[in-house]
Parts: sequence; structure tokens; C-alpha cells
Amino acid sequence: MFVVGGDLAAQVPRWYRAPELLRRCRLAVVPRQDFSLDPNALTELQRLGGRPELLPLAIPATASSAVRACPSPDQVPAVLWPELVKHNLYGLGQPSAGPRR
Repeated sequence: MFVVGGDLAAQVPRWYRAPELLRRCRLAVVPRQDFSLDPNALTELQRLGGRPELLPLAIPATASSAVRACPSPDQVPAVLWPELVKHNLYGLGQPSAGPRR
């Protein structure tokens, strides 16, 4: 499953090889606080072969771009921060030293 915030749903059709992506995965759209989800965005995703599912989740209003710009644990649920660091998501972990020879 590929999950995007409702604020990105209208951008997905402009992504590189969007129709292929939509055919290969289940797309879930999570509405964002203080952001109106454009129903036309869902229609466009369907036109490209996607079957977007709306997930009624409560997510923080913080955008991923804000986490990248000024990382802080108070921007995401407490349980999520260690996972972001562990997997170096948003550049929060230690850079990999690369493969050993």
C-alpha cells in the first residue's frame, strides 16, 4: 500500500510514470487537517487506473517538508520518531558508511 496525504493526491497524476505506479500498488489517501481534499483529484487518479482508498486517520498537521526543514520530535507521534531515525527517513538517521570491502 502506498499512502499519501490528501494534500498530495492532486499531484500524483503528474508524477513520473504515475499510471504505472497506480496500477502496481494500492493507493491510500489520508485527509489532512485544515486541508480540503479535492474530489476531482480522486476522479483523476481513477481515470489513470488507480483505486484510491480514503483512510479516516487522525494525523498531525505537520507536513513532511516541515520535518525535513526543521526536524523535531514534537512534529510527529512519539512512537514514530525512533522509526524515522532508525530507517534514516527524512535524513534523520546517521548516514550510511556504505558497503565494506
